[in-house]
Amino acid sequence: MPSPFAPPPGCRFHTRCPFAQDRCRKEEPLLRDAGNGHRVACHFHETIPAPVIAAADGPAAAKFTERLAAFEAAKQARATPSS
Repeated sequence: MPSPFAPPPGCRFHTRCPFAQDRCRKEEPLLRDAGNGHRVACHFHETIPAPVIAAADGPAAAKFTERLAAFEAAKQARATPSS
């Protein structure tokens, strides 16, 4: 991970982004509106399909899904009256 005190030229994330291209190494992307109150600084935000972005999250997303399922199961168990 690059130092925050000496970020790389271009996009700050190009050294660890699986979608980085030559443009990312040379040109810093502008921060712009991505809709729904979100902003993004990525040259290729519109061209990376959402499912690919979600899949790139890797184990952290899987862990979140696992914890969410456990939470929902516990909530359902509390809502069901015991006999």
